[in-house]
Amino acid sequence: MTTADSTGSATEVEVILRSRDDWFEWYEVIKDHAKKQGVWEYFDPDVKDETRPDPPARPRVPPEIEVTEDVYQSYQKALQSWKGTQDAIISTKEAIRGSVALHIRSFIAGEEPYKLLRILKKLYEPSDLEADLGALKKYNTAISRPIRQGKISAWLNDFESAYLAIRRRNLPESNDRHVKRQFLAAISAVSYSFADRQFVLMVEPTYEKEDFHSLLRRYRAYLDYTKSFKTRTSSMASATFHGQNDGALNSTKSNTKRNPCVCGKNHAYSNCWYIISSKRPTWWKPNKQTEAKVSEAIAKDDKLGRKLKALLERDVQQNKDKDQKERNQANEHYVMELVSSAGIC
Repeated sequence: MTTADSTGSATEVEVILRSRDDWFEWYEVIKDHAKKQGVWEYFDPDVKDETRPDPPARPRVPPEIEVTEDVYQSYQKALQSWKGTQDAIISTKEAIRGSVALHIRSFIAGEEPYKLLRILKKLYEPSDLEADLGALKKYNTAISRPIRQGKISAWLNDFESAYLAIRRRNLPESNDRHVKRQFLAAISAVSYSFADRQFVLMVEPTYEKEDFHSLLRRYRAYLDYTKSFKTRTSSMASATFHGQNDGALNSTKSNTKRNPCVCGKNHAYSNCWYIISSKRPTWWKPNKQTEAKVSEAIAKDDKLGRKLKALLERDVQQNKDKDQKERNQANEHYVMELVSSAGIC
């Protein structure tokens, strides 16, 4: 939504107040706008009436008999200051009215500046319980939404917004270690090699205590790099393919054989039934000798051992997330009954 500021230029108010879910983000945008205009004191809904300053009155035109050069210059200066404040107040009022849904505008039609936000706050500011539940619902929706190839950036933006929502509410689910594990489990569907590597790094002292945004920045850099790398590789392949014979292609394929898993089979660690319990068929029975061999490899404090431990932890986390999601769905009706009984809905 576009409004004019005190200089006559356009001001973008991107957030629209449609419901109680939008209140906190919308309120902060409007507050920031009013502060930049220097008129927040006239709109602040938390200031008591007896301490609220009145907007400045238009300066009085001096009588002709008193007009001197100094008096005239002082009057012009006061007049320009008054006009600037008036324009800023009008700009902020328009920013408020222009960034609320049509069905809300009737509530604030014709109201004084200080009443605008006071009315809207009374109608649309959520209670603490509502805000907590709303932020958690937004986060759970984002983390459970499948990521589609070609739409990764959009998913990242939604997830970051949901993370910031639970972070602002200081919810237990906003713990960085917990969020990083859930994030890596989610992106492993489209960026397995990155997620696999980062799970291993999480047990290293250098990375163990870093915040979620450090991991997010690293993943975005990884996406940018792989995108440019694929472009370069595609160009090189197009230039050299016609000069390469079948023997050379077969030779390249023969040099990419996978190292056997610690269980002895020729598959990825992430597909090993001895390591990933969630992939075990109900009929499967492990070989005790092989099981002992795998357990020994996991217990070692070396690069392979740390990698296997990270895979185990990720599998456990994914199972916990699945169980938690089922519990959340089962308890949703009960929670909403509590909210309703508290008089919030």
